[in-house]
Amino acid sequence: MENKQIYNVFELMACIYNYEPNLVRYIMDFVFIPCREDQIGRYEYIRALPRRGSKRIGDSSFENNKSIKVVIIDNSVTSIGNNVFLYCSELTSVIIPYSVTSIGEDAFWECSELNSVTIPDSITSIGRSAFGNCSRLTSIKISE
Repeated sequence: MENKQIYNVFELMACIYNYEPNLVRYIMDFVFIPCREDQIGRYEYIRALPRRGSKRIGDSSFENNKSIKVVIIDNSVTSIGNNVFLYCSELTSVIIPYSVTSIGEDAFWECSELNSVTIPDSITSIGRSAFGNCSRLTSIKISE
């Protein structure tokens, strides 16, 4: 196996898949599930899950991923870490469940295509610049 610098979770998955395809399915069950790939290889939906035993999506988990368009966060998640979707420039929509109580700093920083977010009233903490530099964000709704 050649040494390769890996920049995001999708590159890691591709690298692992080349050597052990069955392991990729296992990892996908516990980290993320890409759903429906478009014609140029971008994933239109992704369901974000915490690692086994964790209720938090870890810091920088999907940082700088240009493939993600829609994120559906699993009901088992209670916390979204710092920089989780930082620079995910193709992200247009995110569904945050009522189980989530905190959103970390810069969690969605510069998600330039993100246009609306619904935040459940279960959220008790939103970190600094969590939605900073989201240039198309025109609507933030707090749901009851």
